[in-house]
Amino acid sequence: MNLVHTISQLRRRWNAYRLQRSHFYRGDAVSLADAVFIIGCGRSGTTLLRAMLERHPRLWSGPESAAFVEAIDPWILSWQFGTDLGKTRALLATSSTAVEFADRYFGECARDAGKARWVEKTPSHVKCLPYLLTSFPNARFIQMIRDGRDVACSLRHHPKAAIRRSGVVPLQLNNPISKCIDRWVYDTSAGLAYQGHPRVKQVRYEQLVGDSETVLRDVCLFIGEEFMPSMLTAATAGSSTISAEQERAPSNLESFEAVNAASIGRWKRDLTAEELNLCMRRGGPLLEALGYTSTTRAAL
Repeated sequence: MNLVHTISQLRRRWNAYRLQRSHFYRGDAVSLADAVFIIGCGRSGTTLLRAMLERHPRLWSGPESAAFVEAIDPWILSWQFGTDLGKTRALLATSSTAVEFADRYFGECARDAGKARWVEKTPSHVKCLPYLLTSFPNARFIQMIRDGRDVACSLRHHPKAAIRRSGVVPLQLNNPISKCIDRWVYDTSAGLAYQGHPRVKQVRYEQLVGDSETVLRDVCLFIGEEFMPSMLTAATAGSSTISAEQERAPSNLESFEAVNAASIGRWKRDLTAEELNLCMRRGGPLLEALGYTSTTRAAL
């Protein structure tokens, strides 16, 4: 495994340990922002949905902040979001909790963009969904769900780059399929535990790709916004959105392009028989519960 990525994982675990004991993340903090959180297992279509929502004239969103699962680094946050480092540091220094900081920081980003509401897209925030539901009582939460075998194929070589203070560091990962499918089971189950909650909605990646307008109309109804045809328009190459995202989230740039179904069922091409059997052993019950029952591979 890439040494830089290994060190990053260890740092994240240490940060998570610190956060659990930090007054900055105490559970009594509340924001009344009518925000939207996009959560789920990584590589499940969260960036695609975010790109669609961001094309709505009232909704603003930015790259993954990880504000509630990692210690906030004002330098990295400012670099990713294109905000002034001095202002970010000042906001962080004068915020008593992470909830207050997120409310102020994302709210300011939305206002600067001329948008009324902010959308936060960090898939791993699904792990702290109970905390977020309590801390943001007016927010809506959308969990993206995708066939775990396809997710495992995508996670195998993801992320393709890491953001450090030195800039974007390319990665060449080959994560074990067992680790990838286990992550899908854990993260997906964390969100499904709140299925039926009035402020939590599950959206299937396959349906979003196959019938984008119908799904987006349903999502807009859920978050209390009017559906806008602009949400279906792909960003054009060379646009300011694409250029900014190329620096902020190079691994997810394809999510801002035209929707296509090429990645649906990729496990039939990418997984060996042994890897497929492993996925079914470890993720079979959840795959079956979600209706992903086929085990037929593509002809070689």
